[in-house]
Amino acid sequence: CRLSREWPGDPPSPKTLHAHVQERGEAVEFTEAPPLEVVLADGTRVPAGEGPRGEDLTVAFQIQDRHTEAGRPAVRKRVVGMGIGYGSWQEALATAGEPALVVSDAETGVRELVADYFPRARHQLCEWHVPYTVAHTLGLEGMAVEARKALAGKLSGVLARQDQAGLTTFTEALDSYPKTQGFLRSVQPYVLYTAASRERTTSVVERQMREINRRTDVGVRSSVAGIANLMRLRLAKRHNPDDYQRLWKPLRPCVSTVVPQA
Repeated sequence: CRLSREWPGDPPSPKTLHAHVQERGEAVEFTEAPPLEVVLADGTRVPAGEGPRGEDLTVAFQIQDRHTEAGRPAVRKRVVGMGIGYGSWQEALATAGEPALVVSDAETGVRELVADYFPRARHQLCEWHVPYTVAHTLGLEGMAVEARKALAGKLSGVLARQDQAGLTTFTEALDSYPKTQGFLRSVQPYVLYTAASRERTTSVVERQMREINRRTDVGVRSSVAGIANLMRLRLAKRHNPDDYQRLWKPLRPCVSTVVPQA
């Protein structure tokens, strides 16, 4: 509400505020800043639309640099794309340039999409999410909780050590769990590169995904367009100040009429 006073010039009614958010949010265009080298892509579920589990919302972030702020490590990033619902990954990854490295989770179809969009880029799967997925699939295949937690922890150690031989041994030992074994075989080409990737997890964008959850999970079901426009506006405000400032330009041409004095 405080920010919205800058748009119309007066404190708006709830109906007017909603209209302004939708109008400005729809007008957001995310752009990357050169050079485009590393892109981290992640997704979450938001309570929107008619589906019982809501809709997927995906965001791709450009990692610009790592630095120190007040003695603590920090990462400067900007949004290069966002999508919601069916085809959201295509929207999120539709960048103007081609990055050298794309880091994502192991969602179905993302590997094929990255290969199609960025044929020369290295695709690194998040080394935190791979053990997480393994624990999940082991559970689906009947392994007890403590046992699958222990195996997921062992796998995390293998990945942290960049132990390619250890990963192969770990995978081949899962003959009794074919679904999990098949998953690990499918992801092996996307982890533990000979020269380690500059970024190996999506952890630096997880906080932003939790922020999206916090701002959308407010006890009501929104329209897909409504949440999409709200999130575009919020992401631009926080991460892409230049894209946000372009929204100050009039969305409609100003028309004035000179009335002569009598």
